[in-house]
Amino acid sequence: MAFIRIQKLKKDESGKILSGSASIIDVNYDPKAKYHAQQRVREKLGKVIELYSKRCGLF
Repeated sequence: MAFIRIQKLKKDESGKILSGSASIIDVNYDPKAKYHAQQRVREKLGKVIELYSKRCGLF
């Protein structure tokens, strides 16, 4: 299952996004891994420009 990971998102007092990056992450079940799941970056989306929700935004 893939999801969007947003890192180091910073906003000012008015809620405008100052900085942050995002990428699409794949999660695969792996019985040999420590927590039984392995995460892999599928695609780097770059800088976060606008974020509508955790799953939708402009990158």
